[in-house]
Amino acid sequence: MSRQQTSPALAPGVKSSSAGVTEELRLLWGRGVGHRLGRALRSPVGVATACLPLLVGARQLWVAQVCILLVLLTMPGVLALRAVGLRTSELLRMPIYIVASSLFLLMSLGLLLNTVGPAIGIARPLTVVPVAVGVEVLLIVLGVVAVRRAPRGESTAKLLCHSILHPRGFAGWLPFLLPALAAFGAMRLNTGNGNGAAVLACVAASGALLFAVVCRGRLRPSSIGLILFCGGLAMMWSFSLRGDSVYGFDIHSEYALAEETAGNGTWHAAHPGDPYGAMLSITILPALLHAVSGMSTGGLLRLVYPALFALVPLAVFGLCRRMAPPGLACLSGVLLIAQAAFVKGFPALARQEIGVIFFVALLAVILDGRLRRGARYGLVATFSLGMVVTHYSTTYLAVTLFALALLPALAVTRRRTSHEALGGLALAVVVCAAGVGVWNGAITRSAGDLERAASLVRQDGLNLLPTAGGGSLVSSYLNGNVAQTLSAAEYERAVVRGYATLHPYIQTLPGAGSARYRLLDDTVRGEPRRGAVRATRLAELIAAQGLNLALVAATLLIATRRRWRRRAAMLGMLGLAAIAVLVLMRLSGTAARLYNQERALLQTMIPLSIALAFALGSAGRRRRSFSTPARLLGVIAFVLVISSSGLAARLSGGAAPANISSSGEDVERFAVSRAELAAGRWLVSARPPDGVIQADRYGALRLLGIDRTIEPYIYRDLVPQVIDRHAWVFASHANAVRGRARSSVDEDIATYRFPTAFLDDWFDRVYSNGSSAVYTRRL
Repeated sequence: MSRQQTSPALAPGVKSSSAGVTEELRLLWGRGVGHRLGRALRSPVGVATACLPLLVGARQLWVAQVCILLVLLTMPGVLALRAVGLRTSELLRMPIYIVASSLFLLMSLGLLLNTVGPAIGIARPLTVVPVAVGVEVLLIVLGVVAVRRAPRGESTAKLLCHSILHPRGFAGWLPFLLPALAAFGAMRLNTGNGNGAAVLACVAASGALLFAVVCRGRLRPSSIGLILFCGGLAMMWSFSLRGDSVYGFDIHSEYALAEETAGNGTWHAAHPGDPYGAMLSITILPALLHAVSGMSTGGLLRLVYPALFALVPLAVFGLCRRMAPPGLACLSGVLLIAQAAFVKGFPALARQEIGVIFFVALLAVILDGRLRRGARYGLVATFSLGMVVTHYSTTYLAVTLFALALLPALAVTRRRTSHEALGGLALAVVVCAAGVGVWNGAITRSAGDLERAASLVRQDGLNLLPTAGGGSLVSSYLNGNVAQTLSAAEYERAVVRGYATLHPYIQTLPGAGSARYRLLDDTVRGEPRRGAVRATRLAELIAAQGLNLALVAATLLIATRRRWRRRAAMLGMLGLAAIAVLVLMRLSGTAARLYNQERALLQTMIPLSIALAFALGSAGRRRRSFSTPARLLGVIAFVLVISSSGLAARLSGGAAPANISSSGEDVERFAVSRAELAAGRWLVSARPPDGVIQADRYGALRLLGIDRTIEPYIYRDLVPQVIDRHAWVFASHANAVRGRARSSVDEDIATYRFPTAFLDDWFDRVYSNGSSAVYTRRL
């Protein structure tokens, strides 16, 4: 036989020539990077990524803005979570994972651009071109990785369409009309066209939430989640959209900082003594979203941030569904929305809205027994760091809560799932504590609140004695260390003494101490002393304390039942830690000065409401019926929803809040008009660089929302004896038209007559638009 005949045959598909090497490389490319890239580009994610530049080019249109924001706030999180191996079903159960992951990735991208940009010659890295390119690169990289890691047979399009809610049929979309109606009602109030639409919106939102409570056993979980999201968002928008600027107290400084960062196109890491400037939630995040979407920073804080925060009740509903029937999970979500802090307080706290989103996502990961160990610990570290860089107080409370729950949890956990939850809890404590030290200490040097807390504790201790009017522990608990009211005379004496010590450089006028210029008391027209008003207040008090009692009883029941302790040990320990924190803040004047009690109640209610649903569900399965406590909680939810929406005050003849009224205390304090903004801008531009500005407590808010840099020059007292002779005095609508001013001393509030006579005698009115005015002395 010849050599050719004796040589072995080649295996099928194998070539001996150089063309075989080329074919093998082609197959390797096809099965590797090229194949994954092709799948990514053909997917809906690839289509959206390709269309994003077109949307950015048309970002002047509100439709394009909405589409861009939907992409930015969902797609990065979806791709990142798919890349770490989470399945579609896991993401659909907890859509807050998607939003929290997207927010973390966007803030990380903004921080990276802000750090690397100046080094490569980009002076303003937080502007449209660098941010748009960065977002495109981020989505492409995540898309390629996610296509490789995503389980087969799962559709990304399905996930994107179902990432939050899945309405079925026309009736399924009806709840989306609630926030639209609330926005329309707020706009009508802003333009002075009556409160009919606003009242209708509150009635519809409250009715939808109560309908979900009553019919909870006959509604699909997706329908319940939709009602919770839309009802909560409608109630928040009814407040956040009031006025021609942002609504609330702290949010004015947040808005000015977001405007400053977006205008400069860059962010500076060093913020000694300035914790606001160190939070990415009100600096880099709104600047990045503004650059890509084109939506104003004010619109982001008023519209988008509340929409993100409305996912918190949905997350609570999802957590409760794992441990209780959907009906009890719905009740827990409604009870959370019914808190006044949720409806009115948090829409005015942009930084804390984002911080609580990370807190809830972190808590969900710790309690989620279905996550794999690697994904669990990775998400715990991610959400912990996200919380650290978004809001310092939320992080401090979370660390305290987790640390108090950690030690008893070590003693009672038995099952493997509990050990995994325990590991997640311990990791959260370590990452949060280390993150605070690095971020607030070494990087931004903004840990002034920790120094203030340590100083107060050294000076006063925990101060567990009653502070609310000097009453008993019971009265201190019921009144909750609330601020007291000062008379005009008491306020005037306290301010004069304080300025003599703290601000001796203020040059007052010689006739300022005349008896003619003494301050007089003034108040908004009080609500009538009707029996209905008193009955409403009593019902609200009983409902709130009844809810507190139910939360405490449910937590103790979980913690003491041995059979339940193995199933929900971590939940019981978190509940006990939350109760300890609330009791301390309710009774301790020092703790109350360090952190707002209503915010702490809402944050701690998240684990407590989950414990409540679990306790009721477990007891119901054991006794076959547990309907009486659930019905009582339904009544409590009814009272609290009607109260927080403002409908109770309107029905009883009391003072209605700003969401359904065009006048009253809330409106004068927080609803900013265009005329006030015009007067404030004129003052900021006309005053000399070192000119002293004097305004009352809420007039100063208008100015800080215009220019945050003037804060060191603002003095928030309008007492003639402390008004500087060269001052620029700002008079808001409440001052100039209503003749009322408001200020505070050590958190105690005084309402007094605006010193019009003194200003007219000694100052010139240099600006007036019929609603606001500016006074100064012409030299």
